[in-house]
Amino acid sequence: MSVVYVDFFQKAQSIGQLLQMRARSFPQQIALRYLPAANEVATTHSLLSLAGEGARRADEDNLQQSVSISYAVLHQRAKRMAASLQQIVHSGERAILMYTCDIDYVCAIFACVYAGIIAIPALPIQTKKDLKRLKNIIAETQPRLCLTNEYGMQSLGGNFWRTACVKNMWPVVIDQVIKEDKIEAPTFQGYQETNSDPEDIVIIDYANSGDNKLVATYLSHRELLEKAQHAARELNLSHAESVVSILSSFANEGLIAGLISPFYRSCTAVMSELKIAR
Repeated sequence: MSVVYVDFFQKAQSIGQLLQMRARSFPQQIALRYLPAANEVATTHSLLSLAGEGARRADEDNLQQSVSISYAVLHQRAKRMAASLQQIVHSGERAILMYTCDIDYVCAIFACVYAGIIAIPALPIQTKKDLKRLKNIIAETQPRLCLTNEYGMQSLGGNFWRTACVKNMWPVVIDQVIKEDKIEAPTFQGYQETNSDPEDIVIIDYANSGDNKLVATYLSHRELLEKAQHAARELNLSHAESVVSILSSFANEGLIAGLISPFYRSCTAVMSELKIAR
């Protein structure tokens, strides 16, 4: 049976609405497929072979060892996480997202969207330079939350939470938030629907300039949807394709090309923790 593609861009006013539409229309379809880097050589080979034609059409046979999540389950996990976040902070607050490039990271982004919280992506700390960069971002943005997992917490170290820059920031460790993969009619106790304006800021992306200074890019729902639409058309993406991006999902170009534009065309986004995919 052929699938008639509907351009949801004219209807979706936010990336949260886009995910909800996908969850309703294609609940069983795989939204994300994560390829662990347990075997770096094999994973790199798989990603390169997946990239193939235009670095985007993926061969599903090479993804047998991957972990996947459907549009419906992604929506459920994100909304339940959002309900928890709303018990801690108000809409409009900011949150650091410290994850590796995996499914939990994407869940955290959409949880922030559903809760009306501005997301600030950041990588787990590996060097002193990373730590200094993170402290500078925190000092500039004054986030109320740090969403992470056990790995992210360990990368920060215990002394981090004793520094002055984080005195108003709460750590939220979310490793076991809604791991059930059942598609049912869930209840989201305590969740309050947020009214997103297309001009609302969703993500603050930080990049290093040529002189090693941090440069912030503020991305609204409208900008993300428009850029996703453009990328999907330029790549000629079709419904239910698998999309591999070698751009970092922590930068706005990679987030749009590797995640939002696949969702725009109801595709499957393929992610990996390897540097080639980040």
